[in-house]
Amino acid sequence: MNFAKKIFFLFILFFSFSVKAQKDTLLSIPFYKVSYAFSMPGLELANRFGNFSNGEMGFSLKHRNNWIAGVKGNFMWSNQVKEDSILQGLYSGAGIIGIEGNLTDPLLEMRGWAVYLEGGYQLPWFKANKNSGFTATASVGLISHKIRITYRNAAIPLLDDKDFLKGYDRKSMGFAAKGFFGYYYFSKKRLINFFGGVEYTYASVKNIRKYNYDTKSYDSGSHQNSILGFRIGWILLLNKRPAEEFYYY
Repeated sequence: MNFAKKIFFLFILFFSFSVKAQKDTLLSIPFYKVSYAFSMPGLELANRFGNFSNGEMGFSLKHRNNWIAGVKGNFMWSNQVKEDSILQGLYSGAGIIGIEGNLTDPLLEMRGWAVYLEGGYQLPWFKANKNSGFTATASVGLISHKIRITYRNAAIPLLDDKDFLKGYDRKSMGFAAKGFFGYYYFSKKRLINFFGGVEYTYASVKNIRKYNYDTKSYDSGSHQNSILGFRIGWILLLNKRPAEEFYYY
């Protein structure tokens, strides 16, 4: 009986110590993030597009030692296309002949996507919240963008031919590297978590169509792109432990 009491006492003592140690330990935090960036193109990309929107979704794990790793994807869009003369050879007067015989003006837009592997480090700033702080990350991945060609009010038979459009859309793809510096805020509530900062992307891409119908020339060289963006986002914590365990006491 005395032996059983001793075992029970040791179990209670060990459990109490474990709970205290857990509060004194910074836990790993898995999370989803959704964000938006106002992006400005640079280098050769600035000759093709103006400023554009850049949405992002991703999954990350912030380890207890403040290192961060994750994956993320981007979707880019805009109606600011500077190479707006690519279809001039198809024009008849003030427009392109539509399916009903009338003249209509095509719509040119920017579309793009990117996928990245991300790694970084967070530097805690406030002692009361060890999980929030200035954060720097680096990402490597694949990026693609093109000129999306559609029609405004009337159908244009030529533009319904997807293979034909490939000679005009300048679809490009290549490897990209991105750097981000900003601030991540993790609160004691799962839904009140956010981040913001500035990012810079450099990419070397090639025109995967290789031949442009409008210039009647091959395009097989590499093109240098850069993107400067200002990003804000929302974080959804996936850790179901009590929020108090995220912080030192």
